[in-house]
Amino acid sequence: MLTVAGVLRFEGLELGLLAGRAGLGRDVSWAHAIEVADPVPWLRGGELVLTIGLGLPADEPGRRAYVRRLAEAGAAGLGFAAEVLDALPPEVLEEAEACGLPVVGVLGTTPFIAVSQAVARWHAEATLRAERHAIAVQEAIARAALRSGDRGILAELAKGVDGEALLLDVEGRPRAAHPAGERSWHGRARDLVAAMAGPGQAAGAEEHEGRYLVVHSIGLSGHPRGWLALDCPAGDPAHQRLLVSHAAVLLGMTLLGIRALRRTLHEQRARLLPSIAEPDASLMPEPPFEVAVFAMALDDPLAAVLDAIADVAGKPTRTGSC
Repeated sequence: MLTVAGVLRFEGLELGLLAGRAGLGRDVSWAHAIEVADPVPWLRGGELVLTIGLGLPADEPGRRAYVRRLAEAGAAGLGFAAEVLDALPPEVLEEAEACGLPVVGVLGTTPFIAVSQAVARWHAEATLRAERHAIAVQEAIARAALRSGDRGILAELAKGVDGEALLLDVEGRPRAAHPAGERSWHGRARDLVAAMAGPGQAAGAEEHEGRYLVVHSIGLSGHPRGWLALDCPAGDPAHQRLLVSHAAVLLGMTLLGIRALRRTLHEQRARLLPSIAEPDASLMPEPPFEVAVFAMALDDPLAAVLDAIADVAGKPTRTGSC
């Protein structure tokens, strides 16, 4: 985030603070020269308005109103060229001080265009840094998905945004969290899930007390298969939503893989059941055979035997061939 204080520290520019120290933390989105009596209609908030004073009203009440309107419109500050500073009406500085609107002197031979270019360059470099960081986090999440599944995805996502992550099932019940355990924001995440629950994929977000909460459905299409929630410091919402979306896709692919494994296990059970109920050599596969040994009582029900086989099929085991 670029603030007025940050602009004052730019190397190669001769800038000085004249008034409005309380507003040094205002965000600066742009710096632009404007010479009209009412620049407010041309502003979107966060601008450092640069002027040589041509647009200043001729009377004191008008000049005070000019400064107040800029502050109320969300301008980052007001900058005056060096050649007009000696003639700058004192009420401009007084009103700026009262409103907490920084007034900056563009000193020496620094042209306005140099200030605009410096602000634009800072934002371009910040965007590039954010994109590189997002790519690095995406790669870390993908590696974690291969290495440790759902919990790894949550851990890398939370680390990448300096926040916390929560995985919910389709009904909004917690399945996993990083860090582990119930957190104060989990209840609000469940409320958002309940509000968005429906037949299609969905996502939502809200800001509260400097924090950013994002909730994203899991699944590639159709009904959600679960929900991913992220709580992190308010920063760049676009990149935060991008990372949550990426993690949600990987979680959806993981879930699809689990469903495919279950389908395979069900098919294996269906082929195995007849051979257990009525042994028939024609149902046995061609050698070599994979042999798994289970420690269980002979009176265990058949369902328990099949479940044990399914458990072994779903995880690495020690097997032998014959």
